[in-house]
Amino acid sequence: MGVVEEINKLHISVKTLGFGFLFVMPIWFIDIFLFNRVFFNSNPIYIPIVFSFVLTTCWLIICIVIAGLVFVQDKDSDTFLISIIIAILFLSLITMVVYFNTYLSN
Repeated sequence: MGVVEEINKLHISVKTLGFGFLFVMPIWFIDIFLFNRVFFNSNPIYIPIVFSFVLTTCWLIICIVIAGLVFVQDKDSDTFLISIIIAILFLSLITMVVYFNTYLSN
């Protein structure tokens, strides 16, 4: 029960999860479009959307675990929101670097 108690201390709210889904899901959708256009063009639009939703859910679970392991000592701040902001910046940076790397190498 220790893990569940630690996750409950992270101040995770519906607003924070909504913020995470609202900003992380389009990043995954754009990544699918940029890096796998065959998959994007050969399937109906809802398949990449569902795939983006699943990737976002997995990513947010990873953020919850990381926030629980790293930031659990700081009980006063909204640590999960900080974790989501870091995740958004990280995904955006990785997308930009990989896209420009593949664009410049062609």
